Amino acid sequence: MEVDPVIALHMDIVFPNTPCGILDFKFQTGYSTLQRKEMEQFSFLDINRATNDAIGEAPLVMDLASQEKYDTIKEQLESGQGCRVQGQHDMYQVPSKLIFATDRDLWIINKLKTEEPETYNKFSLEHYFEQLSFGDIS
Repeated sequence: MEVDPVIALHMDIVFPNTPCGILDFKFQTGYSTLQRKEMEQFSFLDINRATNDAIGEAPLVMDLASQEKYDTIKEQLESGQGCRVQGQHDMYQVPSKLIFATDRDLWIINKLKTEEPETYNKFSLEHYFEQLSFGDIS
């Protein structure tokens, strides 16, 4: 008998109004916490908000200087980009959490709110799941 059995988590979640560059992702279990940059089995795809078509793969970490990152996120919001996160992760069968947030880049959101209110109004963490399942998907 396996002491700590694992099960496959299959996930496909769409954030139509959140650029991938501002979206943070953590996976917490009783054993560990994995950050976005450690979740290489998940793809972060920049998508067209209107059609849900992939534009390209977003980097796991967006290491840009402050103003450059602000300008990039602003441009993505204005052009109608969102984010799609898809992949599979073998996880321990223990209580776990998937956390999506923008805490790290809250300053960008606040700056947009005060300096670019029309662009800010295009942002939200609204999302929907195309898939969230556990185990084999035969």
